[in-house]
Amino acid sequence: MFKGLVIVCLLFLVVAAPAAGMGISRTAEAVDGDGCIVHVTLDDASVVGITEHIPPGSTVSSCSLPADQWKQSGNNLYLAIIGEEEITYVVSGCRPEDLSGTWTDLSDGNAGPVPMAGEEVSSPSDSQGTSPKKPTASPTKAGNTASIAGLTLAAIAFAACAGRRGKQ
Repeated sequence: MFKGLVIVCLLFLVVAAPAAGMGISRTAEAVDGDGCIVHVTLDDASVVGITEHIPPGSTVSSCSLPADQWKQSGNNLYLAIIGEEEITYVVSGCRPEDLSGTWTDLSDGNAGPVPMAGEEVSSPSDSQGTSPKKPTASPTKAGNTASIAGLTLAAIAFAACAGRRGKQ
């Protein structure tokens, strides 16, 4: 019986482990003139919404996503990434360091900043208004650890109940 419980738990962990986090990063390179080419990379093909903040007066001239999956509105570029692992867009009137953005995984609600490769991600400002920085490995990993732990405990409880039921 104990072997069965161990096997069920191991199988569950193997299935749940890939869901533990999603990596995302951005690289940008300056192009001749006044603009940059931006590459956003995700470590798995999922459904993600990204809002990129671009400088005032900048324009997105092209994007590798289909036209109905991206839109520029003022200083924001909205990207709907469905099953893509890398997208590229071109912005005129900006430098790579002028870009910032956030992402939301629409399958589980996780969210976070879109970091430049190797960039430190800022934490919320403290009471003095300063913004301390914490080094974050790129790509940033975001996960729903609490739900995975809960599901693991539920699987263990289910397996234990099933084992007791078999003894009766």
